[in-house]
Order: sequence, then C-alpha cells, then structure tokens
Amino acid sequence: YYPTTLGFQETIKHEDIVKKMIALNGKEINMKLFFPYSRDPDFHSINYQIQLTDDSQLNTYIETIKNELIIYKKHINKAKIVEIYFSGSDVSLLGISQLSKLLNIIENSFSIDLKTVKLSIDINARHFNKNHFKALKKMGFNSLNISTLNFNYNLQVAHKQPQSYQHVNALIKEAKKVDFAEVNIELIYGLPNETYENMRNTVSALIALNCEYVCMTRYFHRPFVFKLQKYLDQAHLPSTNENYYTYKMCVDKLLVSGYEHLGMNCFVSSDSKLFAARNKHILSYNHTGYTLNTHNDVVALGAASISKVNALFYQNSIKITDYIRSVLKGRIPNGKGRSLSAEQLFRKEIIKGLIIDNYFEFNHGRKRQMNLLKYIDETFSHLNEMANDGLVNISEKSINVTEIGKFFLKNICALFDLNMIELIYYKTNE
Repeated sequence: YYPTTLGFQETIKHEDIVKKMIALNGKEINMKLFFPYSRDPDFHSINYQIQLTDDSQLNTYIETIKNELIIYKKHINKAKIVEIYFSGSDVSLLGISQLSKLLNIIENSFSIDLKTVKLSIDINARHFNKNHFKALKKMGFNSLNISTLNFNYNLQVAHKQPQSYQHVNALIKEAKKVDFAEVNIELIYGLPNETYENMRNTVSALIALNCEYVCMTRYFHRPFVFKLQKYLDQAHLPSTNENYYTYKMCVDKLLVSGYEHLGMNCFVSSDSKLFAARNKHILSYNHTGYTLNTHNDVVALGAASISKVNALFYQNSIKITDYIRSVLKGRIPNGKGRSLSAEQLFRKEIIKGLIIDNYFEFNHGRKRQMNLLKYIDETFSHLNEMANDGLVNISEKSINVTEIGKFFLKNICALFDLNMIELIYYKTNE
C-alpha cells in the first residue's frame, strides 16, 4: 500500500486534516478501528502490540476510541461508511458487549446501514471462542481474517503459540455454518525450527479447510523493531534457500488445488468473487488487501492507525499516552504523515495498476510521462534486469508483470516507491 510509513515525515496539522475531512461528507468511505492490546502477544507478529497487564488499560483505550468517534462525528457525520474493519492481534478481548456498543455508536453517529456494510474482524485463533460467531453474525459481521501458523504441535509449543489444526478447523467450520460471506486465512511461514515436511502437512491441511482466500506471509526476524521477537532464536531460522523451497512447495500445492494467484502472495479459489473481479478488471486494492470495495478513503481510529483522505495520509500517535492525551483535548490524535505530490500520485497509480491488474499502460508514452520523475534511470536500470529475468515485459507503452513476476510483485512495485528507490539509489552509490 503506497505510501508506506517510510514516507511519513511531515507533521500534519489538525486543521489541515479537518479541511480534508469535511470534503468527505456525502462520499462513501471506510472505517478502521485498531486495538493493539493482547494478553498473550504473538512473537511472530509484525503488528504493533501491547501486553495487557490490567483490564483498566483496555477499558481506557475503548473509552478513548469512543471519544475519537465523537471527534470525527463533528466533521464527517454525513459521509457514508461502506466498510468497517476491527483489526488487531486480539480483538476478541473487547467481548461481544463492547463490540456491540461500538457498532451502535458508529451507526448512530454516521450515515451507515449495517445490513449492507462490509463488516470485518480479525480473529486470533488461539483465543477466540467459536460460540461467539452467532453473536458476531447477528451484529452484522460478515468477513473474518484469521492468522495461523504451522500446524506442527511441537513447533507451536516451542514458540508458546498453541494453535492446533483441530481448533482452527472447528472455527472455520462454525463460521461457515453461520454463513459468513468471507473467511480469509493468513499463513505465516519461515519460523524458527520450521521444516519443509511439517510445512507441507500444514498447507495440505489448510487447503482441506476450503477457504476462499489464502495469503502467504513470510516471517521477518527484526527484534530491533519488534521487541517480542527477541524471544525467538535467530539461530534456528530457516535459511533463504529453505524458505524459498518451502514457499515454492506451498504455492505449487495451492495452484494444483485450484487456487489462483492474484499477486502479493495472495491466492483465491477459482470460483471466488475476487477472481471474477480480476477477470472483469473491477478488482481493487486498499488497506485490507485485495477487495471488491473501490472506495479507498479510510478513517482509522486507535493508536498507530493510518488514515487516508484523498491524497493525505496520516498516522495516529503511536504512544498510547500521546494518543489518549490528544483525544481528551478534542483533537485528531495524528502524528506524522504525508500529503502526496503530483509525482507521488503518479507513482501511486503505477503501483496500483501493477498490484491490481499486473499491468500499467502509459497514456502518452513511457518516456514522455516518466522523464521528469526522480531516479527514473535507476528505476529502469533495475526494471530492465527484472525483464531479463522474465519477471516483467517492458515496452514504450506499458509495463506487464509476467506469471513468474507475480511472485516478485512487491519487489517490482518497490522500484516505483520514491522512498524505496531512494534507498536503492543510496546503496548503489555508497
């Protein structure tokens, strides 16, 4: 999703955000509520997490979310919300009662019909009670996102992350039984002590669950950024070659089983709505990933969450204390952000086209449109190397990602991300 937080360097003023917000009235937008707290944080996660040590922490945070909703109500109460996403490592901590109260506040404060809105929630399979699915469905939730690990029990115990196949299977069966429209699975691979064999068993079991959407996510060990990762032993991480062969095996099994590769390591069943949308060229991509939702503006609530209002991106304060303090003052709790320039907007269109259609066509010829972009020679130097490797086809009129290139889509798109190409340029001349 462009731009990444690497480009969030500007201090965005509250007043500037409000001006942009007012323009959303009468338009269709998305809403995201982020909850970072967890009683038992996931060591493998790259999401912002906070260890919950006292229920009062969560209660204070929920009240702050409610007050943040009141702030936005003052400015965008006439915007029509078409999608609501409850995200976080352990959203189930809120309980059915708190989820219901938050939805009631949103419904009473904004233009929304909970019967037609897409209502998504992150489920931590290790903590979620399958008996709550009926209550979620009754509230209007229709989409689930479940993150799962290798199903090898000994590996899970070693990571202190017990999440058996039997439990995940029971969750998905119950979700389908109460008729959830979407059950999306994120499979994380590349954990310490993981083997080719137990990963093969895991992906076979996952395919048997018959989920519409599967995303393969490689674990990246960065304990200097994600502190919880220091508990995982780096010495036992699979090698680059081991990860490659494991990933290739998983992909081969998914494709043979009838899944189609959209790109970004995301696979969908061939009879899914997302795959049909790809073929009809009406697929979209936003903060939730591949979607049928063509509306990209998102108002995000909670610490560290990222909002997009037209060409303005801003991230809420990451520190909980700063976030709460700003909301108590009646101000949008933003930290840094980025207002996209004309060049960045053009780069965004290229990236969007490559992600959605694996294709981008230049309206006035490649050289004419791109000669004014920074580092364009370096960009196409790297892109030509990718063309030689069979990842892309380049012409004067277009860039076309090949079938093999889909597996390197993030690398291809990074060449058009101004912040990423600056890093490449810097290293080249170091």
